[in-house]
Amino acid sequence: MIHEILAETGVAPEHALMIGDTEYDMEMAANAGVDGLAVSYGVHTLERMQPFKPVKEVHSFTEMVNWLESRYLEV
Repeated sequence: MIHEILAETGVAPEHALMIGDTEYDMEMAANAGVDGLAVSYGVHTLERMQPFKPVKEVHSFTEMVNWLESRYLEV
């Protein structure tokens, strides 16, 4: 699915981020060469997502927004 989205949008894998709450999301990101951001307040535990090496684990929506802003909206 990520490969299709990247092809459709013309975005390179190194410029994409998969935000997910399941091990399947993190596995999909890893398989596509895309960074994964694991959120702990969803379906699967962080322990299930960690084998796919997410770049960050967050525990709230606010934490996710703050991390995204600090990483992608450099001011």
